Amino acid sequence: MNKTIMLMTLKQFLNRPVRIFVLVACAGLPLMMSFMTRQVSRADSLNDTAALEFTNMFVWVIAAGVIGQDVSDGILPLVFSRPVKRYEYVISKWITVSLIASVCAIIMAAVNTALYFGFTPQFFEHFKIIIIGSQSFVMAMGLSAVMVLLSALLPGAADVGVVALLSTIAYILMIMQSSLHVPGMGEVSKNIFNVFYPKFMLEDINTFRDLFTYEVGRYFVITTGCITGAIAILNQKEFSYGSD
Repeated sequence: MNKTIMLMTLKQFLNRPVRIFVLVACAGLPLMMSFMTRQVSRADSLNDTAALEFTNMFVWVIAAGVIGQDVSDGILPLVFSRPVKRYEYVISKWITVSLIASVCAIIMAAVNTALYFGFTPQFFEHFKIIIIGSQSFVMAMGLSAVMVLLSALLPGAADVGVVALLSTIAYILMIMQSSLHVPGMGEVSKNIFNVFYPKFMLEDINTFRDLFTYEVGRYFVITTGCITGAIAILNQKEFSYGSD
């Protein structure tokens, strides 16, 4: 990893107020609805597991155009004019996006728990930062790898459009399966989600043998394949100064 590239990626995100607004809205609206529901029924409408699912939304916002916009803006020739390897660039972008997204998930889960319990002993009993942070980082690394590959292939922020389109298709297939009882649509939808949102649950890893399950293997194949593909694509590209 390259510290300079990681800091550059973080600064690029912080200098895009629209993305920060979208990120805050994505986290704030569910938290507000959860808080209002609890005031009425005292029901835990947004538990930590549900909060973790917003990790994917955070990755969407943060990783959009993570490489493609650098290409379109003509930044990469300046980056690679310095002693920066292309594989360092890709891996640093990937890890930085994953870290930012997982930190956002941790903050969301912490605020959610605080709204319910306040800063009482129950808060520290229910808010398990290591478990939440580890699981959110695993989820973020999976989708971030896919986004990095698509961003290396596509200009600007077209990568998030592709993922959004395919996700919409997957949801439509799920509706067709449940409402119209079209055979096989649910399985196709499930496979789309498994490829574009690779993950495995850390709570299922209890022994060393559990690391050799199909879900874990699929996760590592997809993530490593995407990162390797992104590196190979960048190695074959010639970059010009200026915007495309």
